[in-house]
Amino acid sequence: MAFFDPRLSASHAINCAACHNIGRGGTDNQPTSVGNHWQRGGRNAPTVLNAVFNTAQFRDGRAADLQAQADGPMVNPVEMASPQMHVTEQFKGIPGYVGAFAKAFPDETDPVTLANTQKAIAVFEAGLLTPDAPFDRHLKGDVKALTAVQKQGLQLFIEKGCAACHNGINVGGRMYAKFGVIARLVLPCDRPGTRGDRLSRA
Repeated sequence: MAFFDPRLSASHAINCAACHNIGRGGTDNQPTSVGNHWQRGGRNAPTVLNAVFNTAQFRDGRAADLQAQADGPMVNPVEMASPQMHVTEQFKGIPGYVGAFAKAFPDETDPVTLANTQKAIAVFEAGLLTPDAPFDRHLKGDVKALTAVQKQGLQLFIEKGCAACHNGINVGGRMYAKFGVIARLVLPCDRPGTRGDRLSRA
C-alpha cells in the first residue's frame, strides 16, 4: 500500500512506483527521475527488481539495505520532499493504514511510525524478484529459454570479460568500482628537469 501511495510525498503526486515502475522493469527509464516541483535528481533510478540481492542500496551504496534506503526518497527535498513527521501524520489519519499497521506490528503500542513504514516498503520490495526470467531458465538448463542471438550476446558478454564484474545471482550489484576518465596526478617532483622526472625516465 505504502509503495503505491502518493500521500508519502509532500505534493501527494509522487509515490515510490513513480520512479520504480514495476511494469517498466522496476525503474522509470529516464536519465534522471522527476521529483518534487519537477526537479530532477542527479542520478537515474536503479531498478527495484531483485534489489534485495544488492550488496548495498543507492548508486553510491550509502544505504546498507532496503529498509535503510526506503526513507531516503521520502524525505529528500528533490524527490518526494516529505518532512519526516508528515509520513506518520498522514498514515495515522487514515483508518485503513492504522488497522494495517496494527496487524503488521501487533506487539507495538504505536505501530504507525516512519521506521515501520520503511520496514513495510522494504518487505514489499524484497519480494520483487524475477526467478522465472528467460536468463534464469537458461541457467537452470532450459536450452530454449534464450534465442540464438541472445546466446551469442551471452557468449560475447563472457568472452569480453564483462562477467568479471557482472556476475552472481543479480548479475551485478555485488561491488562498487570506480570508472570513467582517470588522470595521473603530477607531483611537483615529477615535473621535467626535477629529480623525480630523471628517476622516472631512468
